[in-house]
Parts: sequence; structure tokens; C-alpha cells
Amino acid sequence: MTRFLDYGSPAGNNLIAEWYCDISVDARAMFDTLLDVLAKEAVWKYPEFKPLDDGLGEIRWKCDNKQHRVIGCRWKVPSGYLLLIGCTHKQKIYSPPDAIATADKRRRGLVFKKEGFVYDHQSPEDCTSEE
Repeated sequence: MTRFLDYGSPAGNNLIAEWYCDISVDARAMFDTLLDVLAKEAVWKYPEFKPLDDGLGEIRWKCDNKQHRVIGCRWKVPSGYLLLIGCTHKQKIYSPPDAIATADKRRRGLVFKKEGFVYDHQSPEDCTSEE
């Protein structure tokens, strides 16, 4: 069973939890369900998962007429899949446009500079944003 992890900024903010609270309630529910499914799968396959370059990959789902993505990577300590950045995608264009580069920068910062934190993933239940 795969364990999911969240990226935390050098200041200690859980950026995945912040992103999660910014998406719609429906998108949150679909993301939670997708993580539950992927956690039980030995091999992740398209269309729910797509490998990217340099060891990154994207978890994928559609909701609210948007292609949602969470870019992440395999992580060793603690062992799991590290969620680095949430974004949307349309016709090869990510929003934010530098999502892949940001994910890579965050991963490299953790690996090489020990910048940032890794948290166990827990979908926040106290998101205050109203859709």
C-alpha cells in the first residue's frame, strides 16, 4: 500500500494542504478517492497516472471541466509518493505555467539542500473556502 506525503515549504507551510483547500469540494472528493485507489494499486497506469521526465509523475483527474494534476515523485525516507505541487492542465499548458519546474525545484531542494519538509498526507477537513 502506497503512503502519500505532502511537500512542506522551508517556512514549514504544507503547500499541498493549502492547494487542496483552494480547489472545489468536488475536486477534493475526487482527489481523495483517487488517492485511495492508487494507494492499493501495485502499478499506477494511464490515465490516472502519467510519468514525466526526471523521475517526476502526475496524478490526473478531471472535475469542474478542468484537468487537475498533482506532480510528485517516489520518496525514500519516509517511504512513499511525495506530492510536490497541485495544478491544472489544458492543451499542454499548466497553471501555474512553471508547475513542473517548481516540482523539480522543490524535490531538488529537499534532496540536495535539505530545504523544506515532508509531511504525511492528510486531506484537511477544515478548509474554510466556500465554492
